Amino acid sequence: MGGWARIWVVLTVAVSAFAGWVYVDNVGDATRQANDAYKTALDGYDDCRQHPSGPLAASDPLSRFLKDACDYAAQPRNQFAAQQERQQDAAIAAEKQKAAGLAVSTVAWVSGTIGTLFWAIGWIRRGFRKRTSP
Repeated sequence: MGGWARIWVVLTVAVSAFAGWVYVDNVGDATRQANDAYKTALDGYDDCRQHPSGPLAASDPLSRFLKDACDYAAQPRNQFAAQQERQQDAAIAAEKQKAAGLAVSTVAWVSGTIGTLFWAIGWIRRGFRKRTSP
């Protein structure tokens, strides 16, 4: 393996390690955001259940809005929690797929570009001739 090929391999390995780190970081961020959204949704559900709206004045738009905003709290908590868990799992899975695609494309583009550049430089340095067998 020639000098240019060694440099290309080292750069490809370095870019792959960086892309792996970015993947893990993106998935961790997505997991934290999904967990926060799940907790917020359950807290909102609990708040709606703890503060049920009593008889509302039909002319009070704020009371009507609050009643409509808490309509989802009529279902049982475990059913609501299961629905939120499915949404949480779907959000994490989508982010994992997105992060994996980003990591693979980063490695492919950088490695391919550097490899092509090194090939072109070698071809130019040989005077545009085909490589001869040693």
